Amino acid sequence: MGKIEDATKHFEESLMINDQLHDYDAKIGSLNVLGDLMMKLGDFNQSLIYLQNALTISKTIKDSSGEASTLNNLGMLYTKLSNFTEAMNFLNQAQQIAKNCGDSLTEANSSANIGIVLYHQGQMDSALKIWEKILKIYEKSGYEFGKASIYINMGDVYYQKQKYKKSSQVLEEALKIGRKSHDLTIQTNSLQKLGMILQDKKDYKGATELYIQGLQICQEIGDLVGIATLTNNLGTIEFYGKNFNSALEKYNEAYGLLNQIGLGNSPLAQSILKNIEHLHQMRNQTKNISPKANWIEPKKSFNWVSVTPALRDLKTSHTFGKLDKRGELNTALEKYKNSPWLLYLIYSWTLSLSIA
Repeated sequence: MGKIEDATKHFEESLMINDQLHDYDAKIGSLNVLGDLMMKLGDFNQSLIYLQNALTISKTIKDSSGEASTLNNLGMLYTKLSNFTEAMNFLNQAQQIAKNCGDSLTEANSSANIGIVLYHQGQMDSALKIWEKILKIYEKSGYEFGKASIYINMGDVYYQKQKYKKSSQVLEEALKIGRKSHDLTIQTNSLQKLGMILQDKKDYKGATELYIQGLQICQEIGDLVGIATLTNNLGTIEFYGKNFNSALEKYNEAYGLLNQIGLGNSPLAQSILKNIEHLHQMRNQTKNISPKANWIEPKKSFNWVSVTPALRDLKTSHTFGKLDKRGELNTALEKYKNSPWLLYLIYSWTLSLSIA
């Protein structure tokens, strides 16, 4: 049994004791922990039940701090469900209530989570400003988990901006905190994102090692979303190695797991489906074009200028998603459909591009 399941069992037992003792403050805490654990297990319906129960109790006994903490967790739940409007609504309430009752830590946590919503909405610079401010608060209070979480979030922004050095620096700091505090969730999140940096740098061996370390931790603690994420990453590495059957197997495994826990429509699941679709397309297309059959050797005076317009963007593009949006691949294929040599060249070139 994974550590998340063990913790869930423990807090369910605590919940029964809280009920017997009529300890409502402790019950609110237990319900919030259980709501968070259910999120990690991907059981969002059960998470919502726990958190709604905690919210009702906190309002009934007028526990403002408990209410703010619960609203903050509800905000994170809806963030995971990609319902950013509802998420922002809960987080703004949490922030205001925490501020009014003097709960500075929950106020900071809510602000940090608002930054996460902004990040998902594409407002990376706004998110980064919030996290830089909150990081100072966490450093002053010595809140190590908060610091590590902020480092991971900032690492995401730097990664998206292709500032790999800065991204690596903050992610390494997060990993140090995770290892020092034995926080396995922080460790696996840091390892996965550091692996993505190495993957972008084409250090596939290094990326694979980090992904496997992260995957083993996720399997140990029972983090199903983490397992799906890292399995997808390993599938992309297999794709780069042109191990298409293995890549497809890992993509299907990752999507199947997400679908099983109700995240079949999540951004991650949709990304995996695109990977599967592109892999099928590329396999089918290359299968129909044999480099041995109908091969046309280029002449010594082959005019590379003629192929440059069709391939220039292919060469510099980083993802198949960009190719799809701009139609470059289809344009090249249509233009050179009667030239097997050029078609084979195009397919060979695109196989080297990322589909993550």
